Amino acid sequence: MRCLEFPSDYVEKRGASPWLCTRKAMAVADMLLMQRSNEAMAGFRDIVMARGVEVTEEEKQRFFSSSEGSDVEAHMKEEGRVNGPYLKLPTIVFQQALCREFYRCEQVLGEAAATLFKKYDYNSNGMQEYHELCDAVKQLQSE
Repeated sequence: MRCLEFPSDYVEKRGASPWLCTRKAMAVADMLLMQRSNEAMAGFRDIVMARGVEVTEEEKQRFFSSSEGSDVEAHMKEEGRVNGPYLKLPTIVFQQALCREFYRCEQVLGEAAATLFKKYDYNSNGMQEYHELCDAVKQLQSE
């Protein structure tokens, strides 16, 4: 999570969880959790954003400026990209939310896989034989 965290000198007290940028965190989460429905992505994003704390103007100037010294937000607006408010979040809170979302996605995938296997278990023996699996793959590819 180092690429998402504020600089190490930003930690408010020794031993505290470092803060991270929610914008970067959401981009990383979307890559790790792979393609999901818009509703699923929005639900996770809402949870993370609800726990985020808005950064102060001083923090914005210190941590959210480009190497040329121009304001990143102004640069993003020029390019037509707006990602909502600047928020920070303790790393541990994001990691916990990410783990819960991964577990939820795993459960949904497991239920879907069980339904698919049952659909293509022609002889109802609870096992996928090679020809059944081939038929399932062909059918899924054609859909």
